[in-house]
Amino acid sequence: PYAGHTIRQGTTKFDKIWDKQTKNRSSPYSPFRDTDEWELACWLFENCTQSAADEFLKMKIISTRTKPSFTSSYTLMNAIDKLPTRSQWTCQHILVNRSGGIMAQDADTPAHQDEENLELWVRNPVNAVEELLGNPHFLEHLAYAPERIYSDGERLLRQIDEMWTADWWWETQVSYFTLEWLLEFKLLELANTVQAQFVPGRRVAQRAIA
Repeated sequence: PYAGHTIRQGTTKFDKIWDKQTKNRSSPYSPFRDTDEWELACWLFENCTQSAADEFLKMKIISTRTKPSFTSSYTLMNAIDKLPTRSQWTCQHILVNRSGGIMAQDADTPAHQDEENLELWVRNPVNAVEELLGNPHFLEHLAYAPERIYSDGERLLRQIDEMWTADWWWETQVSYFTLEWLLEFKLLELANTVQAQFVPGRRVAQRAIA
């Protein structure tokens, strides 16, 4: 295989969710019934407090006519908690000095006059990259192999606007094919060298790799 070659295919998180919804014949807006209920849930979550959402959902025009699947802020939040989520954020407490140096990473460490306790919120970068690569909305915006793009027919004016159009990928990303071919060539060269330098009657052979 060459640089950027597909080694294997897998199922993304989005594909797994879609397959499950298709198998169960559920709505793409599940656990909500449809797009209307989804929009109502979004509006309540973004604009109303829990008490205001409860008051709204208890109105007769809502409970008897609209009849959403959630009847209170509690059941609404339970439905929201069932939605797919991204990788979780975790909080780390660090102690820094005035120059920005990290003194400790213990929440119980008291801060002196020239120090300050800060909260650092982080996510697993591997999970974040997995989510980005598996998002179908980014499919047409991802590149897995380097390319050289030219803005003229004579291929003299090179266009560099993304990381994969510059030279770093060409200089860094090495083809699996090149490595395999080089390894096979060196092994064959080694075998020929051993055979050529073998002296009859001796069990010692000189081995060399150019």
